[in-house]
Amino acid sequence: MTPVPFQTAATSAVVTGLAPLHALGDRFSSPLPLIAYLAGACAAVVASIVIALRRDPHASQRHALGAASAAAPRPLPRGVERLFGAAGLLGWIWIGAVLLFGGSEGERVDDLLLWVIGWVGIAYLSLFHPDVWAAIDPNRRIAHLLRRLLRRAVPDGAAPPRRFDGRAVGPAALFGVVAIIWLELVATGGGGGAILLYAHLLLALWVITGRLGASDPDAWAAANDPLTAWFSMIGALRLRGVAWGASGAILTSVAVGSVIFDGLSQGQLFFDLFGVPAAPERTLLLLAWLAAIALLAAITMRLAAGRAWPTALGEGLLPVAAGYLIAHYASWVLIAGQRIVIAISDPLQQGSDYFGTAWYEPTGAFIPGAAVWGLQLAAVIGGHVLGVSRGHAAVLASRRADGASRRKLLLAQIPLALFVLALTLVTLWSLGQVVVAAE
Repeated sequence: MTPVPFQTAATSAVVTGLAPLHALGDRFSSPLPLIAYLAGACAAVVASIVIALRRDPHASQRHALGAASAAAPRPLPRGVERLFGAAGLLGWIWIGAVLLFGGSEGERVDDLLLWVIGWVGIAYLSLFHPDVWAAIDPNRRIAHLLRRLLRRAVPDGAAPPRRFDGRAVGPAALFGVVAIIWLELVATGGGGGAILLYAHLLLALWVITGRLGASDPDAWAAANDPLTAWFSMIGALRLRGVAWGASGAILTSVAVGSVIFDGLSQGQLFFDLFGVPAAPERTLLLLAWLAAIALLAAITMRLAAGRAWPTALGEGLLPVAAGYLIAHYASWVLIAGQRIVIAISDPLQQGSDYFGTAWYEPTGAFIPGAAVWGLQLAAVIGGHVLGVSRGHAAVLASRRADGASRRKLLLAQIPLALFVLALTLVTLWSLGQVVVAAE
């Protein structure tokens, strides 16, 4: 196999649904040399670090670990919550219908529903409000209905949903997120529709059964449901005073590491080093990369914040992860999301054309290349700057609670600063690489 520039192959691949399921679409060229962006980004991150270091340590008292936030968003309006709930159930039924009755002709509806709309689209919505997934979650609603039928206690539907608690995330949820990332980046990367749909079915059965048998269904889901952990973690960007446990904090490093791996694995350097690895080799590379990022992040924050490293890690990396999600997937969502026009005419992948829209071909012609690159740059830099600020506040709060001197407070910031700078350079460098596809 030989690599070819991805610009040529990507658009047709997205249209036909034969490409890997992650952030494809056109990789837009930078209007300026990459070194200019790297220098500017590093300058912005360094400036944010300097500003953070000049902050009065006493000002971080309000960031005391686990403190409640007075600025937490209000619950979603009931009308919006019902609309999201109906959409979630409709999507669940649609996916089930594709699983039971779907054919192999036409557009890949499973890719669209599970990756474009589900995995990425809901993540984007969660950035605006922490309760989005609780409103959408079809497994939650189905489990509540079954509990009523079985005359079991059901949580008060009028009460606000349980919001993210980094201490509640358990190993099962963390493992589940890694498994979903593996499905995205390895198992279904050339079209594994059956694998993807059966994985969805197994996850739904697991979550519904767990919620059905638990005395506190929402608490069980927070600890064991990977989708609840993932989307509520992203929604926690709008919250302050989140208490983080080890698994919840590591989840943020997994989010950061997976996006970086996705970008790097499409580049020329990855091809030169590893060629086109088979699924087992790619799995090992992915797991090794995620473990390395998580370990490095944990060690860095342990040096910076001491025993409070989970809070420093979660607060510092969550904005970075959010910025990466925006930068990496935005153009792909805009292009691949247009496939909904095709899907409504052929909902079961049988080659139908009920509404006369099966002819449509997604396009990125309406997206200015400079605007895409600008969005990516702003998302990456903004995520890192916000991560420095929030991570710095968490470190100061921790060290001040331990009675550290101002000199030790300043020294404690060095590992965090170096780690964020390294992430900035790697991420922007990966965005600027020529993307290749195997032929």
